[in-house]
Amino acid sequence: MTWNNAGMQSLIPVTNKVQDVLNKAGSSESFELPRIAVVGGQSSGKSSVLESLVGRDFLPRGNGIVTRVPLILKLIQDQTEFARFQHKENKTFTDFDQVRKEIEDETMRITNGSRNISPIPITLEVHSPHVLNLTLIDLPGIIKIPIEGQSEDIEEQIRDMILTYIKDDSCLILAVTPANQDLANSDALKIAKEVDPEGNRTIGVLTKIDLMDKGTDARDILENRGACPLKRGYIGVVNRSQKDINEKKNIKYCLDQEKKFFAQHPAYRHLTNKHGTPYLQQALNQQLMEHIRDSLPKFRKSLLQRFADVEPEALKYLSQQFDDRGESKMLTTRNKIVQQFIHDVEAAIDGSCSQIVSTKKLTRGAYINRIFHKKIPAQIDLANFLTPEMKRKIQITIENVHGVHVGHFIPDKAFRIITKELIESLRFAAQNCVKLVASEVSTTIKEAAASIKTYPRLRNEIEKIASTELLEKEKYAKSQISFMFDCELSYMNTNHVDFNAHDGQNGRDGLMVRPKPTQDQNHLLRDAIEHDELYDPEYPETERVDPLETEELEVNADSLEAKRVLGLVNGYLPIVTKTIRDLILKCIMLVVIDQLIGFLKAELLVRLDREDKSVLMEESELEVELREKTLREYEAITEALETINKTNMVKLDMSAKSAFQTFEAPETSRTDRESYRETEEIFD
Repeated sequence: MTWNNAGMQSLIPVTNKVQDVLNKAGSSESFELPRIAVVGGQSSGKSSVLESLVGRDFLPRGNGIVTRVPLILKLIQDQTEFARFQHKENKTFTDFDQVRKEIEDETMRITNGSRNISPIPITLEVHSPHVLNLTLIDLPGIIKIPIEGQSEDIEEQIRDMILTYIKDDSCLILAVTPANQDLANSDALKIAKEVDPEGNRTIGVLTKIDLMDKGTDARDILENRGACPLKRGYIGVVNRSQKDINEKKNIKYCLDQEKKFFAQHPAYRHLTNKHGTPYLQQALNQQLMEHIRDSLPKFRKSLLQRFADVEPEALKYLSQQFDDRGESKMLTTRNKIVQQFIHDVEAAIDGSCSQIVSTKKLTRGAYINRIFHKKIPAQIDLANFLTPEMKRKIQITIENVHGVHVGHFIPDKAFRIITKELIESLRFAAQNCVKLVASEVSTTIKEAAASIKTYPRLRNEIEKIASTELLEKEKYAKSQISFMFDCELSYMNTNHVDFNAHDGQNGRDGLMVRPKPTQDQNHLLRDAIEHDELYDPEYPETERVDPLETEELEVNADSLEAKRVLGLVNGYLPIVTKTIRDLILKCIMLVVIDQLIGFLKAELLVRLDREDKSVLMEESELEVELREKTLREYEAITEALETINKTNMVKLDMSAKSAFQTFEAPETSRTDRESYRETEEIFD
């Protein structure tokens, strides 16, 4: 089917309806018709051009800047004639003198009664059988010198406002210039060229052609052969004179006069069909229709994609809705949320439970695995216990065990004391491993609970119950690990199959005979006795320095006895650390993870049943707002798609067919489903 005028005209109300539906729903999707900004200098005839397009006197008139805020004028072809302002949506105007007064009043309100300008627009819809569907923006006229009561930078403010509207590539620029002014000095053409240097979207409108000096005409300009040609050319119009306005001559009369002027003027009679207000209206309307023709299929694809994004969330909200009488549905919803929470916790820890595996970041379960196999082995490690200080401790312990006696064998007690001290040093590290894993599980609980956005009280209660139980499991796991250490300390099993004592602790090698005092040592002892330097009880305690308490105590840490004890310790500690590492991991897994998840599955709902269900299932205000917004957008996009799909007067671009086939309509009435099938036939 070709793009005939009737078919094209039908698209404009369709797109207007689609946009209205989406705007009311606050949808992010938007299909804006290209704006037509009317730009011109002060007294260039802008107002007369707009009133001629509407066919009514409705714009304020006067001296200075009359248009001080943008006026977004939506012309809608309708059987009846009326006007409606966006700021007074429920009021209909049929008297256009009242429309003018409302524009003046609203302008004064927006500008606080001053003579300055404001970027806040006034939006006006004009329904009439005498218009074509267009959206125009009347902008303040460009001035050079501010009048009293206006800002000194008023010219710059107006320029900035105009540029804000016309810089958009989809905006058509209606550059209004009086014919009795040199085009090279046209403010409208200058500012249009700043944003549209190639003239691809600028339409020149030449006003006041009838007021040119005698002997001159604008034929070259209207034929686009002048000094400033435009790709879209120029359209000449004849404005109403001030006399016509004062005499209240209607627009129809003035349009007839305009037509006669072009038909009778020798320089323009051959251009009659391409100039005048009716032709300008048709030219602008054609631009809109071409834009819709090119953009609607692409916009439809965008709508379908947005529908696919919104639908799952909307259906989720619809499934969760219930009233006070629907206690059964309330419980069903609560139970689903709880089961999902448990699944999320389990899936985060046990990767095999998750259907979606991330390739970008580690899950909590993967972090716990690292704790099990990297941090626990690193913290439960005595491989580097052999330090000079430890050797010193071993020797001191041996000497303390012997006391005043001369030892000939390795003291078993020294081995046990040193080994127990080393094992005890791991207790805190082992319990800290429990804390590390519990911290990861706690984060998992918080993350899983955070997804329960609709019911904050339920979320908080679930998180509280799970976190409290986790704390109990953590305490119990620590106590079990502490008990395990007590067991290790209670009995040194040197008969263990893996015990491998080093440095030959058996047979004669086990004998450790202390060396006899040397002659030098005897000599020192004798001197001390002779000089009365041995201990005397009569000496005050404060005057004595105990050599056993000084850091300068000489200890033979490399003695044969110390080496033998060290060998025993070296042989026994790997057995202990291996056992502890293994049991810590298993204890944490059993208590902190398995038993916790078991508790959630068996007891969480039971605990929640003790609470007031209606209180737990109260929705958050933010979530209610989000749900309503999502459902509004879902319904709006559905309606917008149905509106587009029912437009069977034209054949859309074939590229839209594949997009349409991906659209699955929501549950609707039989009539709606039939409309989808009928629409699909349009593409075939």
